Amino acid sequence: MASAQKTVLLLDKVTASIAKGRKLVEEADKTADRVEAKMDAVRTQALVNTAGSGGDGDGHAGAGDEDVEDSEVESLCQRDRLLQWLKWQQWVEDTDKECRRRMAAVVASQDDKDAKKDGAAADKAPVAVAVARHSVSDLSEIETAVDNLARVNLMLSESGCGNLKDYCRRTFDALVRHVVAALEDRIEASLTALNYPRCILHEDVGITLRDEGERAMFQDNFCLLIALARTMRAVEAETAFEPSEILLRPLRKRFRFHFWGKKKTNNLVRPEWYLQQVKLWMKNVRRFHETCFFAAKYESSLPHFWRLLQGLSQLATDKLRADAPEMVYDDVLLSHAIDEILIFTKELHDMDVAKRIEKDKFPAAILADESISSRWLSLERKYAFEKIDQLLLDDDGWIASPANPDILKCAENFVALLQSITARYKLLDYSELQLKFVRLQCELLEDFRMRLAQILRQEQTDARFGLILNSAHYLVGVLESWTDLPLFLHLQYVDDGDVIFSTVADGFIFLVEDLSRTAASNIVYEFRARSLEYRKSVNWMAFRLVWSELCLSVVPFLK
Repeated sequence: MASAQKTVLLLDKVTASIAKGRKLVEEADKTADRVEAKMDAVRTQALVNTAGSGGDGDGHAGAGDEDVEDSEVESLCQRDRLLQWLKWQQWVEDTDKECRRRMAAVVASQDDKDAKKDGAAADKAPVAVAVARHSVSDLSEIETAVDNLARVNLMLSESGCGNLKDYCRRTFDALVRHVVAALEDRIEASLTALNYPRCILHEDVGITLRDEGERAMFQDNFCLLIALARTMRAVEAETAFEPSEILLRPLRKRFRFHFWGKKKTNNLVRPEWYLQQVKLWMKNVRRFHETCFFAAKYESSLPHFWRLLQGLSQLATDKLRADAPEMVYDDVLLSHAIDEILIFTKELHDMDVAKRIEKDKFPAAILADESISSRWLSLERKYAFEKIDQLLLDDDGWIASPANPDILKCAENFVALLQSITARYKLLDYSELQLKFVRLQCELLEDFRMRLAQILRQEQTDARFGLILNSAHYLVGVLESWTDLPLFLHLQYVDDGDVIFSTVADGFIFLVEDLSRTAASNIVYEFRARSLEYRKSVNWMAFRLVWSELCLSVVPFLK
């Protein structure tokens, strides 16, 4: 109401100034022809004086005449500028009046359609279509007029006519506020008829389409609101707005009611409640958009649909930031919250929504905060080393893997541990944080390698030796395959071209080569030891070779 009263007062002032200007316009119109005739006469006389200038006396007389003529020309130019100023003012006034008249016609036609709905049911569809067609033409004219007024504002931005520029800008702002307010009222009425926001809040509640006119009316009004927002951004107006805000407003109200107040749903232990609720709303908003927009208007409204999803994501992000100080020092709460954020992020990636949302408005953005990321890394390190201890202390970990009998079961589980860490941090859009996790994985790999080497020094059994050698070779192959993945290639580029896992891979390669040399030496030594008696006790030169059919049949190539 306050903004409406201010608008009315501003319009009264504008009307008063226009009334004063009208008198000047009338006077200027009466003298316009006379001014032009006089200017032509002055120009002609100036040419005659220039051509016929002679002696000194005539020169002084001509100079006096020129001064009089210059003053007359200056006066006429001032009048001409005034006339142009008044014509611009008149055009702005006429454009403003025409837009308001057409907006009133749109509102009246749509109100008339609502009134006629109470009549016969058979007449509903024809009335809706007729009203929709009538409204489309008026809305199109309004959009054109506002665009023209915006172009005039841009043209006058470098003009020295400060009063005209100020008048045009104030008229433009007042007109846009008036049209936007009227459109928002009509859009809210259409949303109520379309069962919004209940169709978003509940998955089993659909959109109500009593007739095609409802959807067409909402679509036309919302698309005009989009055009006005685009125009306001083009002229860099202070009153610029986002059309999707009208759709986000009721959802934000309900989100705050359930997850910010004293309701049981505002539970620090259950961040998945509001994260999954936001995901459901995003899914239903997409269904609503696909139902209510079609053809070319679907494409034009698509950027604002993404901004609506971004606004929903911002609700969850703000809630997480508010809860983060209470969760950061509780390992259980923080671990659970991180898991739920990563699950939410993966689901939005699957919905092809995550890439449309700015990363600072995404719930995963709080994981990049220094206080959260440092705690997350410490928790990952703690749980990972505990898991490695469990793998190596378990007797079943030192047997052959059922899936791959050539390697140790603990080595296969260790690779699964590394892959689970990668699956968590690859969803992030922060390369520096991802590199920190890569360095953590390098620490885990180096620790695992050193433990394998330590176990080999303590006890060297034939079974474990071969499995450990094969496991080390298996880990080298895994690391080489990872370096070719797009994620690690990107991180390699970010990390000044250093090959990811190169240092730790060299350690495993050295282990494989060392174990291979040891194995080869053991084989040679064992062969010599076992063949010593055989070689010394038998006189091989005393044997006589007897070739028989049996030998020839056993060795076919001797035939």
